Amino acid sequence: MKRLFIITAILGSILLTGVMFAQKGPGPMSGQHFKHMAKMLDLNDEQIAKMTDMHLQMQKDMIPLRSKMQTLKGQLKLVQTADNFQLNKAEKIVKEMQALRTQMEMKRIKHQQEMRSLLNAEQRKKFDAHLLSGGEKGPRGPMMGQRGGPHEKHGHRGMGHGMGQGGGF
Repeated sequence: MKRLFIITAILGSILLTGVMFAQKGPGPMSGQHFKHMAKMLDLNDEQIAKMTDMHLQMQKDMIPLRSKMQTLKGQLKLVQTADNFQLNKAEKIVKEMQALRTQMEMKRIKHQQEMRSLLNAEQRKKFDAHLLSGGEKGPRGPMMGQRGGPHEKHGHRGMGHGMGQGGGF
């Protein structure tokens, strides 16, 4: 009974942490990065309003997915640290995480293309050049409200070690 209570408490803490990370504030698309992109692309007021609405909807759509990812990360940690490790359980969770990453990436790509469709030919050229030059860093890049930290260049993603988001050892 005591062990069940401890596991429940740990899982509850992990879930709460996941929800907190999933519901972080507005990302760079609503801040400095968006202002830079709006100026670089010479967006008009109508484009800015539409893109702001689209990005807000994207953020709302991503909250449950990020929360689910945090939950899966917590479940994987519990499986990895269990006294009776079961590889099949770990594999199942990892496969779920990969499917979720794919879903999130496809939402990001769709969102990016929807925003691109609002641009005129000259703006699309600038947008594409920015994208091709690495200005959009992928599923965890600036357009998604994430920060590329020092660990990212070593193949780690997220906030780094010790924050519940790192790539591990």
